[in-house]
Amino acid sequence: MKELLKRIKKLTEQFNEYGIEQALDWKKFNQYAIVHLSTSIEGSSLTLEENELLLSEGITAKGKPVEHHHMNQDHFKALEYTLLAAKEEQKITIDLIQKISALVMKNTGSEYNTISGSFDASKGELRLVNNYAAETRFPDFKKVPDLLEVFCADMILYSKHKNKGKGMGMKFFQMFWK
Repeated sequence: MKELLKRIKKLTEQFNEYGIEQALDWKKFNQYAIVHLSTSIEGSSLTLEENELLLSEGITAKGKPVEHHHMNQDHFKALEYTLLAAKEEQKITIDLIQKISALVMKNTGSEYNTISGSFDASKGELRLVNNYAAETRFPDFKKVPDLLEVFCADMILYSKHKNKGKGMGMKFFQMFWK
């Protein structure tokens, strides 16, 4: 184990000597990676490299659906907005969550007309249908507003007691996947 740690330390020192870390904007790279992973889960066929070209230079990937490009651009704008909101320490509210959702779904969301009513995902409106993903069943749509209220209240409490809020992430998942 000591040998491994020595080797890692030596490689880290070499890495720092070469200045490789300064050759790349790691902040942007991480943001592009987050967008790429998120949109890949949602079905985007863009590669990380195609995503980076799209977001940094506006170059679209030949032969890939326009919807996938829009999805990546929308996710990136939503991420930038979310990071700014966090930097400004905006209060986490349902309105903020809906604003972020509207940014994510701006060009790929649509209006739905259901027996429970109509809603527009591109505007960040809360869904009025039940959701499933493979074997996972998400909370009944009727419970979502109350669950969001609890989530927002918990996140406000967490932000006031950052060091005391350990386990909040688990509480969030337990709340939604009972």
